[in-house]
Amino acid sequence: MKETDLYAPVKQFLVKDGYCVRGEVAGCDLYAVKDEQIVIVELKLILSIQLIGQAVERQKIADLVYIAVPKPQKFSMRDSKWKRVINILHRLELGLIFVSLSSSTNSFNKISVIHHPTPFNLTLSKSKNKEKRKRYLNEFNQRSIDGNIGGCVGVKLMTSYREKAMHVACLLDDYGPMSPSALRKLGADDKKVQSILNKNFYGWFDKVKRGTYSINAERVAEIKSSKFYDIYLFQKIYELKP
Repeated sequence: MKETDLYAPVKQFLVKDGYCVRGEVAGCDLYAVKDEQIVIVELKLILSIQLIGQAVERQKIADLVYIAVPKPQKFSMRDSKWKRVINILHRLELGLIFVSLSSSTNSFNKISVIHHPTPFNLTLSKSKNKEKRKRYLNEFNQRSIDGNIGGCVGVKLMTSYREKAMHVACLLDDYGPMSPSALRKLGADDKKVQSILNKNFYGWFDKVKRGTYSINAERVAEIKSSKFYDIYLFQKIYELKP
């Protein structure tokens, strides 16, 4: 398979749409013109950052720019990977064409336009993600330590919720069984403490009696191995708010 194998089916597709097509015009793989509208298509076997950069350069001399590659064997619009790729192309106002191999003729002859170049409205895009932006910022602000290593996979992460639960566990380990109101007075999260104890998501707590909770003795080692436990001890030693 060669990049030149992609040329004929893409050309045929554009010719049917009324374009006059020429190959290798001033370094452009495929150059098409219709009613003074210029379309450039870059043909490659693999979608790469270099290809995207090359397509962006073509925007200086064309009205529309597409990238054409062989259709991947495992392609789905529901795939998060391809959603991100298409989102990037959308932001860059680039189009994407897949060329499929026909099993009957063993040649490329089916064209699928996955994405057309369309104007990207940055202001509108930001407004659509306002709630997600707020949620991410809240998660950031509610963390008191940097308990994760960026890029890690398959490990337990220190989220703001886990950190709040860890704080409750440290207080119960230090002061013994307490009620949610007593925990709040010692600095536990005012809004979350009752929910953290009731849901007991991590299995760290035992209900001693109505309204009173203690730490699960079998889970103490897990809690004390956390970075948050070291921070808690440091704050307590220097008589800061736990």
